[in-house]
Amino acid sequence: MDARRSSAGLVAAAQAGDRGALESLFDAYYPRVLRVAEVRLGKRLRRLFDPHDIAQSVFGEAYRRLPRFVDRGPGSFGGWLEEIVECTIRAKARWIGAARRNQGARESGPRLEARPGASSRTPSRIAAKEEEVERLRGAMESLGERDRRAVELRMYLGLGWSEVGSVLGLSDEAARKVVERAVEKVGRVLAGT
Repeated sequence: MDARRSSAGLVAAAQAGDRGALESLFDAYYPRVLRVAEVRLGKRLRRLFDPHDIAQSVFGEAYRRLPRFVDRGPGSFGGWLEEIVECTIRAKARWIGAARRNQGARESGPRLEARPGASSRTPSRIAAKEEEVERLRGAMESLGERDRRAVELRMYLGLGWSEVGSVLGLSDEAARKVVERAVEKVGRVLAGT
């Protein structure tokens, strides 16, 4: 991959005002940002916010902050976008909490109800899937922060071992071992052993 097509090259060109580079950069990272949003939104927020909307908000914020982004090596742009996802979701959660507190104080406050789904799936199947997702989320929460992050990077975002290692400050082999041990632990938690 030549420098023009690499993330670092696209970031530099976008920071210099190249609109095409900015669009290429965002197109390249959209699937990753969307997956992070899907993984990081909890059950409560998933009922209120669509991961696609979160991703759009993230890219709006990234566009605003791009002039201040500092490239710290391979994986830094993706990590920076993931931090913006986290901040966006935390802001949405705070907004929901504040709105609910205000609603309790004033009956005229905004109503926060779950969006009606456009799915043809049965309620029991939807409930079973949500229960399965919550069990997995609970099992993931049993991991330490580094292990959880390693599993998310590899399993949910599909990053290669070198990228996982780069983000976590580990060798490729060490990253692989961290993920393997973490996945085994999640399996034991899900199995109840």
